[in-house]
Amino acid sequence: MISGIKYRLAQLLFVTTLLGGCSFTNNPKPLNQALDQGLVDVELTNVGTFGDVMIATIYGKAPDSVELAIPSGLIVKNEQSDEDFVLVRYQGMLSALDAIDPQLEEPLTAHKDQPSYGLIEAYSIEAYTNSPTISDTFRLDGFAEADLKTLIDLFAQKPHDQFTAKQIAIWAITDDADREVVYWASSLFKEADFEQAKALLIEAKLDPTNYLMFQE
Repeated sequence: MISGIKYRLAQLLFVTTLLGGCSFTNNPKPLNQALDQGLVDVELTNVGTFGDVMIATIYGKAPDSVELAIPSGLIVKNEQSDEDFVLVRYQGMLSALDAIDPQLEEPLTAHKDQPSYGLIEAYSIEAYTNSPTISDTFRLDGFAEADLKTLIDLFAQKPHDQFTAKQIAIWAITDDADREVVYWASSLFKEADFEQAKALLIEAKLDPTNYLMFQE
């Protein structure tokens, strides 16, 4: 039974134009591998539920700078609550943790002498929980699997838009949520968002009728 009210606010879209992808050189190392190899430390800060809502503060530990990539489908575990996230793609460097002006063409690079801040497109995978607070801490927790990974890989190739539809499609998979749950999460979702979410599932070659949200 659902109790209480969860307020979710779609975040200010830091980028409103299509991002074709940042130009990396020198074979950027996936963030998870760089962590495993002790090349970097990372602190993840969440600023909302969907869209450009995850900021990675990167601390380099190697003598040389390390270019990093954000693989699509990385799961981010919230260590304070149940609301976890899935990462889609890197969106650009920020000049500071509280900046709102990502440098779109600047690769995510870890430096030993100063922190770097990367803006990441990410989405909640928990429809039934309260939104995280700014003080919550997160850690990487493997990769999405099966249908969710298929969907996220599609999102990573799509234009930087349709944030609400993407969130609905994810919740359809991860929590088998129905429309009542989505509307409970936020009044910001509209009927057109559900139609777009259905189209995204079909584009990912996933059958919408396998999920409660799109069953008649």
